Formats: sequence, C-alpha cells, structure tokens
Amino acid sequence: MVLDISNWKRLGYKRVSAKPISRLSVSLDGKYLALGNRDGDFCVVDVKKMAVSHSSKKVHLGSPISSIEFCPTERVVISTSLQWGSEITKLDVPADWKVWQIWLVLLSLFMSSAVLFYVFFKHARLTL
Repeated sequence: MVLDISNWKRLGYKRVSAKPISRLSVSLDGKYLALGNRDGDFCVVDVKKMAVSHSSKKVHLGSPISSIEFCPTERVVISTSLQWGSEITKLDVPADWKVWQIWLVLLSLFMSSAVLFYVFFKHARLTL
C-alpha cells in the first residue's frame, strides 16, 4: 500500500504476493523491499515500480523465514530459518551506476565535443 504521509491517505494498493508475509526488510538505499513468508519463499519488490523483481521459491524447504536482510555492499539477500539456518541468495536485479562510471560518461562527452569543435573549426572556410 502506498500512503501520502502528509495526511495518511491511501494513494494506491497492489498485491505482490499471494501468501501472508512473515518477515520484511528494506534495502539501505530504499530501492528494494524483501518479503519473506512462512513457506520458506521470499520475493524482492522494486519500490518505484511496485513489481516483483526477484522471486525465490522453497529457499528454506517449507520452514518459515525467521529473518531476512539485505547485504550493505552487494545485491544479496541473507535469509535465516530456525530449521535450515542461513541462506545467501544473489539477486538478479539490474546493477546501479557507480560514481566513476558517471564521471567516465561525462568525460567522454566532453572530449567528443572538443574533438568535434576542433574539426569543424579547422575545416571551416571563414574569410574575415
């Protein structure tokens, strides 16, 4: 359910899992929500799209998930149950842009515009 926190009115509602949720966790950047249930399944929901981006069935073989948490450095979910212990699952969600990748794109755009400016200026037939 999506709420407007200024007046607590409901903006929207969408069912992402047919089974009741026993555990819930939010990623550190707030982009993903992990929902674990009593059958040992869990799903990861993209918050902006309100759609399931990853689903894992029978991770704990029918044992209820007692805790679920995101890894702070990678897109990995750690889930635990009393009967089966802990399970680590790598998520198949798109990777985030790193800061150096953004700077590399900006630098390449600047360099290509400088080269194009030089080429057009060198080959322009200006008579002043």
